[in-house]
Amino acid sequence: MKMMIKNKKRRANGTGTIYRSQDNWVGQITIGRHDDGRLIRKSFTDKTKLGVIKKMEAYRTEMN
Repeated sequence: MKMMIKNKKRRANGTGTIYRSQDNWVGQITIGRHDDGRLIRKSFTDKTKLGVIKKMEAYRTEMN
């Protein structure tokens, strides 16, 4: 029997997460870990999803 694979939209590893929060869009990128293992995250907010994506991409290119 052949299994059907659903086509899910996923972001690639290392690209962070983007979600809607009240009136804004929020994006977060993991930039490292503390000594005790907690994640160090950088957050970006904007009124539009595209604005958050642009801010995250600018930060990634600036840090590389």
